[in-house]
Amino acid sequence: AKLGHIELVKYFMTFLKENFQKHSWERYCRNFNGVIILHDAAEHNRVDVVKYLCEETFLGEKMYLLDKENIWESIPFSGAASGNAVEIMTILLEYGEKMGIEAKSMIMYQNKYGWSPLHHTAIRGHFEATKFLCDYVNNSEILNLEADLANLAIHLAAV
Repeated sequence: AKLGHIELVKYFMTFLKENFQKHSWERYCRNFNGVIILHDAAEHNRVDVVKYLCEETFLGEKMYLLDKENIWESIPFSGAASGNAVEIMTILLEYGEKMGIEAKSMIMYQNKYGWSPLHHTAIRGHFEATKFLCDYVNNSEILNLEADLANLAIHLAAV
């Protein structure tokens, strides 16, 4: 999914679904770090792949949109933020709402290190994604993660 070859992704997903039961083929959709293909596609700004994975496959289930079974305990929305993929951030939030997931729960999500999508955008200097996050929820709310973590975001932007 990193290169965004939508036809190959569709082919592989169809092949896996037709030839394996869900519990066994599901593991082929993770890399060695446990990251699902939706996360990779989101981080690398592959709009057509993200739309396909959200709408057409088993990854459209709620647990995959909030999947954090990887070494960083990061969700696909955080991947999109770290890749400055604002269009994908919008797609994931809209799809999440259809699945009954509050947008705020993805925007304010913190991984096992306490980092939110805001921290990922700040350290990478992604102005568009940072502005998107701050505009989507009120600014005081996003900076009210935890005092030290909110403070960290501005310092990350400065380095």
